[in-house]
Amino acid sequence: MAQTVVNFERMWCDGATTGSIQEEFLAAARALFEDRAPESVYLRVLTSLFKDFVEEAGEETAERGKTGFYDSVVWNKLYKFQRDGVLGAIEKLERHNGCIIADSVGLGETFEALAVIKYYELRNDRVLVLAPKRLRENWTVYRGNDNRNPLAEDRFHYDVLNHTDLSRTSGLSGDIDLANTNWGNYDLVVIDESHNFRNNPQVKGRMTRYERLMNEVFKNGVKTKVLMLSATPVNTRLADLKNQVLFATEGDDQALATDGIKSIPSDPGQGAEALQRMAAHACGHPEHEVPGRNARHGLHPPAGPGHDRPLAQAHPEVLRHEGRRKVPRPTGPDQPHPAH
Repeated sequence: MAQTVVNFERMWCDGATTGSIQEEFLAAARALFEDRAPESVYLRVLTSLFKDFVEEAGEETAERGKTGFYDSVVWNKLYKFQRDGVLGAIEKLERHNGCIIADSVGLGETFEALAVIKYYELRNDRVLVLAPKRLRENWTVYRGNDNRNPLAEDRFHYDVLNHTDLSRTSGLSGDIDLANTNWGNYDLVVIDESHNFRNNPQVKGRMTRYERLMNEVFKNGVKTKVLMLSATPVNTRLADLKNQVLFATEGDDQALATDGIKSIPSDPGQGAEALQRMAAHACGHPEHEVPGRNARHGLHPPAGPGHDRPLAQAHPEVLRHEGRRKVPRPTGPDQPHPAH
């Protein structure tokens, strides 16, 4: 110990070895007490929090451009905040096999989902859209040679089935023969109004829609990604969210352990912290941002046109016929399509 002190004192007093270090130390100390513009502090914090996320996103963005995705009609009709949501959703689908877009009504989750679908169709993936029967036309119109279709040039070719078709084993749903449908051959399934699958009831003597979707689509056949759309993924209990997340994990409760979630909670008493981690990982946000305090529970905070105005003022199309979503009127090629 004594020899260490002697060596330290010798080096401290040696001008050849300590001069530059002293100046560097003093300069660093002075810098700590300098006044900083709030903007520079804010940018430094953002850089520290999101450095890895931005670097990964940059590489993925360049890769997606090679497919022609950024030249698609649907991509060029999106607002900036919707494009951020689409890129975030694709990243989560690739990383976690699933994603929930939980935008508030009127922020355009249908168009965001169509952009995600277009990305996977450009990769030659087979896509299925599962929608409530009353919303079926909202999806079929974008596939057809229809004057109401503002995306006709994108030539979508995804399949559309109703939620209720999961209870059927024969007959036609549109032009699809349910008796011969290969449920396990879809690379991506988009579930509109996914909160309809928030319950997983056990019914004696028959298979429920939830069980058939899990067993014949996600656990059977090719590896299937799931994109869920819901303004209310959690209704009254955390199990509502858990049952939907399990589609992405093929029913494996511990599939997210590598992200710090050893088990997907269903009890609110013990699930708040895990839910916060889930939202942080899903959003790329720091874990101290508590989910559920903003309007968009899934990917991003509220942004873009109309998020702080009455819905009727921002997006009057969606309030027709007692709030049912309607197919919007086509717009010009250079004008962003109204979110719905």
